[in-house]
Amino acid sequence: MPPVESEPEQKGERRAAVHYPAQNVSFMIGYKAPSVTSPDLPALDVLSSGEAVWNASIEDVPAAHDRDNLKKLGTRANAVIPLAHGGRVVGALSRMVKLGIRRPRR
Repeated sequence: MPPVESEPEQKGERRAAVHYPAQNVSFMIGYKAPSVTSPDLPALDVLSSGEAVWNASIEDVPAAHDRDNLKKLGTRANAVIPLAHGGRVVGALSRMVKLGIRRPRR
């Protein structure tokens, strides 16, 4: 079978059931993830750890590739907070502060 170069847009969950007699059973599951240049990538760390991440300065981001990608986006600071339901982390809220954006004075 030739490799798949692209796939149709995902509009929801996909499930498949395969019934086949086999001696050696293996199961693999995959999840679509953002690219390493996506500003959403730090949210994956929060989803797996369940711990909030706060970086008052981009220089505080421990992973160099994350720090470099956030700098390319003009990010000054960021926070990623896990969203939990029923004791499970089900999502993450990500917030970035970009360079050159100022809050209006009141």
